[in-house]
Amino acid sequence: MELFTAAGLETSERAKFLGLVSSLEPLASQRTYPTSVAKMIAAFAEQLNLTDLSDLNAQDATRVKSWLEHRLKQLQRESIRQALLRTIREEFPGDDSSVKIIDEAYSQRSKMLHEGITDPYLYRTAHEVQQILRRFYASRIGKRLRVGA
Repeated sequence: MELFTAAGLETSERAKFLGLVSSLEPLASQRTYPTSVAKMIAAFAEQLNLTDLSDLNAQDATRVKSWLEHRLKQLQRESIRQALLRTIREEFPGDDSSVKIIDEAYSQRSKMLHEGITDPYLYRTAHEVQQILRRFYASRIGKRLRVGA
């Protein structure tokens, strides 16, 4: 809630949007995938270890394999984005619109941070995300949301 509130205090629409969407992440708890997925990832790791990277120098090959091993370990848990979407689905069963809004906002946030892409109508998406978060917090604390507040 602190991050949610702080986002509203930002002066630019871009900073407000980034803060608001970032405030979603602490709401989701990433789950570890079941044994079947862990076995599949272990098989990928074994295949990685056996892969010949002789077209790279030894130092680069070691770095690439190390990086890929790290990425494979990350795949043993759901991504924060997937955890967040699952959390919204669980909180608002059947509300596909909220899931779609959050997914699109999270995608837009990623594009802003990683590619520098922005949208001149961020305030619209920010307002939608803000309303979903208000409903989420009200639901979690067991209070009715005041309309027009």
